[in-house]
Amino acid sequence: MSGGNGKGNIIRLVNKLIIDGLREGVDFINIIPTEESISVQYRVGDEVNSVAEHPLDLHLDIVARVKEMAGLKRDISANSQIGKMHIKLPHGKALDFSVRVEPSDRGEFVVIMMPRVMKGEN
Repeated sequence: MSGGNGKGNIIRLVNKLIIDGLREGVDFINIIPTEESISVQYRVGDEVNSVAEHPLDLHLDIVARVKEMAGLKRDISANSQIGKMHIKLPHGKALDFSVRVEPSDRGEFVVIMMPRVMKGEN
């Protein structure tokens, strides 16, 4: 992992973004590199809210983790990729997420399309 923050920390960070998104009932999670940081946005309907900023040196590790979870090729960054994540929750329910990774002038950005979950199920 490039940022030196440890694979376990990156796994926990990505898991937290997804779990928090489920709890908040978001439609999409956007992970966008900016000039100085990584912006995490939650989208519900037409409303987009910035929910976190992370150091830019975590960008490659976060994208690599999402690609790994979605079965995408980690060594491809110049082309768009689309994949699926299958996550089993602690109480046994399994959820499927669609993932899109797109190239940009600042590095790849990630869109995680969240499954529809009834309140109280997650």
